[in-house]
Amino acid sequence: MTDLIVRPYRTEDARVLTDIFYDTIHHVGPAHYTQAQVNAWTPLPKEYGLWQ
Repeated sequence: MTDLIVRPYRTEDARVLTDIFYDTIHHVGPAHYTQAQVNAWTPLPKEYGLWQ
C-alpha cells in the first residue's frame, strides 16, 4: 500500500486538481444528476486559471 502524504498546495497542482474535479463530475455526475445540472456545476471548457 502507498503512504499518503499531505502537503501544502502548490500552484503547479492547479491543472491536475482541475482535471480531477471536472472529469469526476462529468463521468460520475450524470448517473445522479441531469446533464444540465452537471454542466452548471462544472461548465466546460475547464477554467484552469480559476483554480490558481
